[in-house]
Amino acid sequence: MPPGSNERRPRRNSVVDLKHAVQFYKEERFLCEIVADFSREGLEKGEAVILVATARHRREVERRLNDGGIDVGGLERSGRLVLLDARQTLDTFMVGRTPDPELFLAKLQSVMAGATGGWQRAARAYGEMVDLLWGDGNQGAAIQLEEIWNSYAKETSIRVLCGYAMNNFDDEADPGFARVCELHTDVRPAEGSLQAAAGSGKKKLG
Repeated sequence: MPPGSNERRPRRNSVVDLKHAVQFYKEERFLCEIVADFSREGLEKGEAVILVATARHRREVERRLNDGGIDVGGLERSGRLVLLDARQTLDTFMVGRTPDPELFLAKLQSVMAGATGGWQRAARAYGEMVDLLWGDGNQGAAIQLEEIWNSYAKETSIRVLCGYAMNNFDDEADPGFARVCELHTDVRPAEGSLQAAAGSGKKKLG
């Protein structure tokens, strides 16, 4: 079974009612296509969208949205689309090598209030801070951050999508890979798997 294939499903446990998806990927172009689709769907539904990504990924997602007729600049000015740098955002709530839950939630709630106009607009967020932490060799912090996301999602209607590069893991038997899957209610396969090749579920994340 290839890493990231749909055979590896999350256990249905205490996070069953959350909408917290993880997208594994091998190539950045594939990830950016998924994130652009995820963002476009939310924006077309009138939702607020928050993207926390590297500069290169943000530029590519912006390009894809603009090419698809989405007015990225206008939506940013209105506050409905928020683009944040993943590394800079991490720096606002990391204490040493550990994410501080209170600092993270304060940052997230501030961004959410701006994006939703202070009322109950539906929202979705894409984040790759966990991917950066994992790549830094700080897997424990990535797991902690996923757990904080889950705690926040229990209290809100936000939809969350996280991305992980498959080169972070040795193979599908990697304990870290299994743990990441367990922390999400929806596991999306990396490109090259049978499901991804068939196009199943690529654009509907949540």
